[in-house]
Amino acid sequence: MDDTTQDEFQITYTDQSHTTRRLRFEPRDADANEWWRIEVVWTGCRWRPVGRERVTNLSVETTQR
Repeated sequence: MDDTTQDEFQITYTDQSHTTRRLRFEPRDADANEWWRIEVVWTGCRWRPVGRERVTNLSVETTQR
């Protein structure tokens, strides 16, 4: 399920311990280049918050294989 707004994005992955995690980036302030990086983990029935921190100067790069 995609629960992001137009200005935010998320990355979902499964780590080596087979835990599904999600990093979500939400704008902190519309006037500044500041974001919240929010980490959540899938419990099998819901996303559980793990933590968040403020980040700046976020850039996204993709490569096509």
